[in-house]
Amino acid sequence: MLFDEIFKHLKNDQQSIRMGFADKETEDFYHGLLKNSSEVHSQIMQTSSMALIEKAIYAYGKILKEYEKNQPLKLGMHYATNKLLIFAIIRNDDEKSEDALLLTEAKVNNMFKDFGIHVSTTILEEEDNYTIPEQYKIYIDNAEV
Repeated sequence: MLFDEIFKHLKNDQQSIRMGFADKETEDFYHGLLKNSSEVHSQIMQTSSMALIEKAIYAYGKILKEYEKNQPLKLGMHYATNKLLIFAIIRNDDEKSEDALLLTEAKVNNMFKDFGIHVSTTILEEEDNYTIPEQYKIYIDNAEV
């Protein structure tokens, strides 16, 4: 229903412009839209990509929470246009937490594969003595590492 109304409105604007009845603001809007279509397209793609990344972050957190006994000590996330990067630090030899992180990655990748969103996880152990890079936002911080 909403789409039909929008389409009807666009058609009316088109006729008004073609016949010379449209006000200057309407004409300027459509001329600007056509002139800057690549910018508009880029903005739409960026906005939709960010919405998908937000959903992927939410899904990742929800799925990882299912493995409540196998959580990393620290977890950070960083995202770009179509990538969600995970950086996790786990206890030494904690294979169950490692499995939980990898299974979470696989599940989210499966959920968002048709949208071009990809999750990639880096897993380090405490003994590796690394910190989560600055550009990552910390989501879990359960220990001093």
